[in-house]
Amino acid sequence: MRLFGLFFLGFFLLTTTLEAAGPPWRLRFVAPRSETGTLQLDQQDPEDASQSSGKGFSLLFGNGFGFGISNMQTDGSVAGNPVSVSADSFDVSYTLGERWSLTLGVGTITAGESMLWQNGAVYATGNVEGKTALGLLGLPFLGGELLVGMRGDEVEYRGYRSSASPNPIGTVITAATRQVLIGFGLFF
Repeated sequence: MRLFGLFFLGFFLLTTTLEAAGPPWRLRFVAPRSETGTLQLDQQDPEDASQSSGKGFSLLFGNGFGFGISNMQTDGSVAGNPVSVSADSFDVSYTLGERWSLTLGVGTITAGESMLWQNGAVYATGNVEGKTALGLLGLPFLGGELLVGMRGDEVEYRGYRSSASPNPIGTVITAATRQVLIGFGLFF
């Protein structure tokens, strides 16, 4: 993973210095307009999440590469027990096109937390891992760009602990969300 990161950084620096004039830099904000999600307890059948939301910011450079941060929150229940999960991700993307654009990106979960209410106790964890993928279409709009796209998150939470007991329970909750994104980008 470090080798990939060094390669990516070297390629980014090399292509940035070689392209003196190119597409504009972009600052983007996206938010979900339609969400679907499931929560799954210990590999049982997934249950629909009652609510999923999020937001994302990204910066794209003139050479097409970009990075951003995103957040996802999902509330629902598993096996009749209420659960709330959230996750933050770091995303890397590449954009094709100047005025009309197509952006494809992937990300990794950097932080998150979950709370599970079970048998009268509250269990919480910050032990989270997962991945994200996104695709955006940019359309010229009012001197910037209108963004429409899709985002998917697959996040796993484990190591739930209660304040009453220091020992973790073996529960694993997996959150899978799909979001239709709408946003706006600024050129500079």
